[in-house]
Amino acid sequence: EEEEEEAAAAAEEHALFERGVRNKFVVQAHDVGTVQEVRVWHDGHGSASDWHLASVEVQPASTGQPQLFPCDEWLTDKEPERVLRPASATLRSGGPGATAGGTGAPEAVASGMQTYRLHVHTSDVAHAGTDATVHVTLRGTAGEIGPRELTSSTSGNRKLFERGQDDVFEFTDADVGELQELTVEHDGSGLGSAWHLAEVVVQRVQDDKQYRFVHHDWLSKPVAQRDATGAKIDRNASVTLRARDQDLEVPYKIVFVTGSELNAGTDCSVWLQVTGQDGAGRAASDRTVFYDAKPGDFALGATAEFERGLLNLHTVSNVVVGINESEHRNDWQLDRVVLTNTETGKEFVFFCGQWIGESSVDGTLSRALEAQSIEDYEVTFHTSSLKHSGTGSPASLVLIGPSFMESRSFHLKPVHKKRSFFKKGPKAFPTGSAETLTVQAQPLEPLTRIRVGVVNGEDSWHLNRVEVTAKSSGNVYVFPCQRWLSKDREDGLCERELVVRDTALEVPYLIDVVTGTDRDAGTDCTVWLVVSGKSATGDAAAPESRDTVRFWDAGDDSFKRGHTARFERGLLDMGQPYRVRLGHDGRGKQADWYVEQVVLTNTQTKEEFKFLVQRWLGKKKAEDGALECDVVLERPEEYLITVQTSDVANAGTDASVYVQLRGSQGETGELLLDRQAKPADVAEEEEEA
Repeated sequence: EEEEEEAAAAAEEHALFERGVRNKFVVQAHDVGTVQEVRVWHDGHGSASDWHLASVEVQPASTGQPQLFPCDEWLTDKEPERVLRPASATLRSGGPGATAGGTGAPEAVASGMQTYRLHVHTSDVAHAGTDATVHVTLRGTAGEIGPRELTSSTSGNRKLFERGQDDVFEFTDADVGELQELTVEHDGSGLGSAWHLAEVVVQRVQDDKQYRFVHHDWLSKPVAQRDATGAKIDRNASVTLRARDQDLEVPYKIVFVTGSELNAGTDCSVWLQVTGQDGAGRAASDRTVFYDAKPGDFALGATAEFERGLLNLHTVSNVVVGINESEHRNDWQLDRVVLTNTETGKEFVFFCGQWIGESSVDGTLSRALEAQSIEDYEVTFHTSSLKHSGTGSPASLVLIGPSFMESRSFHLKPVHKKRSFFKKGPKAFPTGSAETLTVQAQPLEPLTRIRVGVVNGEDSWHLNRVEVTAKSSGNVYVFPCQRWLSKDREDGLCERELVVRDTALEVPYLIDVVTGTDRDAGTDCTVWLVVSGKSATGDAAAPESRDTVRFWDAGDDSFKRGHTARFERGLLDMGQPYRVRLGHDGRGKQADWYVEQVVLTNTQTKEEFKFLVQRWLGKKKAEDGALECDVVLERPEEYLITVQTSDVANAGTDASVYVQLRGSQGETGELLLDRQAKPADVAEEEEEA
């Protein structure tokens, strides 16, 4: 009997996802905090891929607390994926109150009464809608009414307060006179209660007066508070808005210029908070959102112009510009914002030159900018003396200062006199020449790098170096190049980022790029890596640095399935690397790539920095279709994952099974469950049993 039990246990240990079998796996992945969801699926391969999954249990090594995610469903070829939630997950529903609904055409009302029509606009941003119960309170010169629950909409919308939706409500109540304030609140009920409210327009139907109450911001979940006795009180998420007086608006022309870096554009909605002074010199502020932007207004290199009335703002001192999250890429490289008071003609320039969103150094979705002066920079392009190294194309140039503050992109071309009517003049940048031009930009010293290229991608240019002189200070910055800018030469780049650097100050690194073992995981695309670092002193104000590596020397098999590609590179001295951005150009025959991890080793100190990627990069296999991703340095978590296959007929599968953990601090990559493992604590438990 003991031999039979041992044989059965051994068979179970090696059987993956068979009927009634529990399989245990130990995986290392990003620490996602409290695990909130488990996404599980199979690839449909094999002769019997349909699978009846009973449950998945996840136990982080750091806490030792197992968490059960029940399933009890089939994962078929047509529906191979499930998202599992903890067994204790519950939903909440809404509360009582006076209601406002669709009453149709207004009926005659008694004296002292008024019919109000409310247009409630939910913002057109990601996850803007709410499932919560919403109440409003109106306040005017003759009193207030409410709170009143908003129930059914006269606009016929089946669900209320959905993203980008206009819901209309009507009700008759006491006439409170000229409206002054509106309080909007929700009770936090429902699965998705946080709400991004754009504005509410209230119309007094009897006299057709309208009042606008603008918000353009979130009403988050309720916050638990305590009264004087210490008892817990759930306060509704609420905001009180003042009616907007259009007679006090000052007309402005607002211009946004998007940067010229790759993927600089955005399809997110853009907002602007403006601060300045009114006509009496008192502080004033207003906020506007550009929902009227057309597709392409914020595309790479685009200039978008809008007209807005800004409340009481006769002069402007600073702005905050930001983007609202979308389902797509939450990134935007803004060059500058220009506001012009169309009554006085006064112009206010706000240089940015930075990324806003996921590609920014700090990941923030907004930037605070101050009106800035303009500096003159003298730029000298030294063309090499190699044969045919000159170009007739204009040069593109971006100046970059501390914290990656950037100028706008300049297109520069010297003007040369023709030798005669019949002969063409020399090229814009002749072989062996030094051409000097002057540009104007915001103060950027000390300059750290530049981005230079040929505007005409069909032309070629061998650039020796660029010298930039800041006229106000006299400081000279030299940027060595000594490479071709050409799609037909060397690596095919028509633009390069040049760094003010002393090679003696570079730090030698070994860079290991590990390709996963998934089917078709390898790629033959050109791979690049951006490494960001910060001083190891712990000073939060210390400047951040980054350096870009392109693996042009990679062999054909460098990034093949299951292979570790090793490269030697000198990186800028950036202290401790804390983030990498990894990507490829998507131009190979195998454009989808599964990356396991990137490991940087400082060969001087022997310090090792691991960045767990664990995801696909490619238009077909990546969930988001991305060719690049950001990965932050962090201590990986070890998870014990127990998969219970149901004990029903034909429940097992011979397909490959994957999981993804989603938690309070992010999500892991795709984790292939292909090798059962016995961590020491599991082995000890089995021995004791």
